[in-house]
Amino acid sequence: MGKFKIEDLDNSPWGLIVYDIVEDGCLNGLWTNPGLNEETMNEIAKYKGCIEKGKEPCIYAGDYDITYIENNKFIEDENRIFKGTLTIKLENERKDIFYYSLEWNFEDNTQFKGRGFKIGKQLVVFCLGMGVVK
Repeated sequence: MGKFKIEDLDNSPWGLIVYDIVEDGCLNGLWTNPGLNEETMNEIAKYKGCIEKGKEPCIYAGDYDITYIENNKFIEDENRIFKGTLTIKLENERKDIFYYSLEWNFEDNTQFKGRGFKIGKQLVVFCLGMGVVK
């Protein structure tokens, strides 16, 4: 899959996603953006690496397989399934706050970037925009 330069990314506010951090290394997300007119979508991100048994649920830096179903009245093909990958990087570590960068790459060549903070057992992410891989 090709990449585009950061300046090709539409850096306008795109949306918000709140992930629940699940014990098995998955993130269960609920997201929305202004174009959905208050509709929400569910996204599942499964961690590709090894998970330590009995460890406190945490965010694993690395790669995830992601899937979501776009089931809204605003698109022609209802219940369209989107698959791709999510890469999470720990950018900065402070006493009890972790700052993460996220990059989603989908099979239809769209890409999103975001920044997030871990708050309790959730990862709250502001999506910066979207681009198309050329």
